[in-house]
Amino acid sequence: DRMDALIEHVAESNQVEYGQMDVNEQLNLTQIVLESIMDYSNPDRFNFTHSADTSLHGNRQLVGVVVENLLGNAYKYAIDGRVNVTLSHEVGSAGAASVVLKVGNQVAAENLPDQNQLFTRYYRHPNVMGISGIGIGLSLVKSAVERMGGEVGVEILDQQVTFSVHLPVLSQRSSGL
Repeated sequence: DRMDALIEHVAESNQVEYGQMDVNEQLNLTQIVLESIMDYSNPDRFNFTHSADTSLHGNRQLVGVVVENLLGNAYKYAIDGRVNVTLSHEVGSAGAASVVLKVGNQVAAENLPDQNQLFTRYYRHPNVMGISGIGIGLSLVKSAVERMGGEVGVEILDQQVTFSVHLPVLSQRSSGL
């Protein structure tokens, strides 16, 4: 099973990296996040809040890679079993609109990730080797977000780890850039 998962992740990584996911469509990010949350055996572990308008023009498969990997990691590593997810619509100082996805959880002090290594392919914290995973998910998130013209970051404050993804409402590809 682990080898199958590795092969599947590498294939997905290659699709993201080499631009084989270029179909853009109108998406409702709230719906995508809710569908992903409902796939978990304990969806009540998620505290999900969102603004009214979280639609964007993008690639459903790339957005799915981002949502599934961030939710999955937060779910696996949450020390208190809780995952906080927020979606909002923001307009930047230059007038560009974006949808912002934030996923956060409390992590055991001894398992706090190395902020400089988090998006490096195959990076895994030495203390979490007993938890399933291969260290490719966050590199996929970074690649997918960048392909859609967005930005991803992480904030670690005390034992709270929060990932923030800013996705443009209109993708660079769809707006002719």
